[in-house]
Amino acid sequence: MNENILERLQRPLDPGRVRQRKGPGGRSLAYLEGHDVISTANDLFGFEWSSQLVGAVEHVATAPRQKTVWDKRERRRVPMKDEKGSPLLVPTGMYYVAVAVSAAGVTKSDVVRCSYQGNTPEAHEMAVAGAVTDAMKRAFRQFGNQFG
Repeated sequence: MNENILERLQRPLDPGRVRQRKGPGGRSLAYLEGHDVISTANDLFGFEWSSQLVGAVEHVATAPRQKTVWDKRERRRVPMKDEKGSPLLVPTGMYYVAVAVSAAGVTKSDVVRCSYQGNTPEAHEMAVAGAVTDAMKRAFRQFGNQFG
């Protein structure tokens, strides 16, 4: 890897690139957006990088789980109930993917899981797409500060 790329990878991450989202327990989670990571990789490696799935996309079987919602007053997740007071069940599952990223003669990989609720094609599609993007971002993290 050339010295200019190494120096740029080691620079501190610009805090303006970091986004926030709500996580479990109402906590705030920091992350980089997928398009930001791709743009940064293009800038650093001049389009001479690639990512690919490593192995198959693994699906953990769909099973009904009780749907919950965050209760601000109780500060915890509470079960949702239908109009008769019975627990509201929703099909839930998970996908696992592994992605390898290659740039400047170096390859890094990582594995991610992404869950979904609801047994619709859109729910499955969003889970797979989210897992692939997150695995790519996690693999890029191993290249240096510019990737989080």
